[in-house]
Amino acid sequence: MSQSGAFVTAAVDWANDAGMGFRHIVSLGNKAVLDETDFVEAWGDDEGTNVVVGYLEGIEDGGEFIETTKRVTDEGTPVVLVKSGRTEAGARAVSSHTGTLAGSEKAYETAFRKAGVVRAHNAEELFDYARALDSLPLPDSNGVAVVTNAGGPGVMATDALGDSSLSLAEFDETTYDALTDALPETAAVYNPVDVLGDAPPSRFGDAVAEVLDDTNVGACLVIACPTATFEFEDLAETVVETARGSDVPVVTALMGGEGTTEARDILSEGGVPSYFDPARGVRSLDAVAGYRRARERETG
Repeated sequence: MSQSGAFVTAAVDWANDAGMGFRHIVSLGNKAVLDETDFVEAWGDDEGTNVVVGYLEGIEDGGEFIETTKRVTDEGTPVVLVKSGRTEAGARAVSSHTGTLAGSEKAYETAFRKAGVVRAHNAEELFDYARALDSLPLPDSNGVAVVTNAGGPGVMATDALGDSSLSLAEFDETTYDALTDALPETAAVYNPVDVLGDAPPSRFGDAVAEVLDDTNVGACLVIACPTATFEFEDLAETVVETARGSDVPVVTALMGGEGTTEARDILSEGGVPSYFDPARGVRSLDAVAGYRRARERETG
């Protein structure tokens, strides 16, 4: 749902290329009859809807929205929203667009937290989070394992984790021992796990399988840069097969261009989200973990 009709047409056009489909699409406009709460309630009760996604400039009835959305999110349907008009200039633009009073940013932040809303700050995050919540199991802890064939992107992922509610997982000793046995002597077995630039898909698979078995790992990010030792399609099949045997959410960062197209399709079909930037993978895992915490949170 969207208060911007142009955003709807842009999203549909983009989704056609991205392989994402929508069950229902509603342009809310200035909400003369039905508002966001009506659709959250209807779609929350719809067994065919997995995630509710929206672009909003304001909310009509705050109390009703919080009560309805909390029930829907608690019952298993995530709600991901972009709320525009966060700044003073943005609020003026909202007023001229739909006549909506943008309201207090702090009030919206608090209301969304209480309602269990996963908040996105731009269109990219909106659909990244929706895809992750649609396809991934919920993590049971905030510890993330990073498996990479390149040291620099592993450091980038570590920084992104530091900016999130997640953290690098501390492996059990048995995991360190298993990784030491499975990987070359010069590989890094401490998190992030660096399987080295000459790693074939099987080495990635061995490392991912070991970290997914560690009880301290709530999620896993696999980062791959192009090398001469593997094809991205083969790596994608290995990651999907390894992730399929685990309840731990897995996302990937394939840091390549045209050569990753088919691999991304394989990952998507296997329920493994894929990004170019490792930070997008971290933010998506953070959104899924945030939804888990929202469902666990007691509200008065």
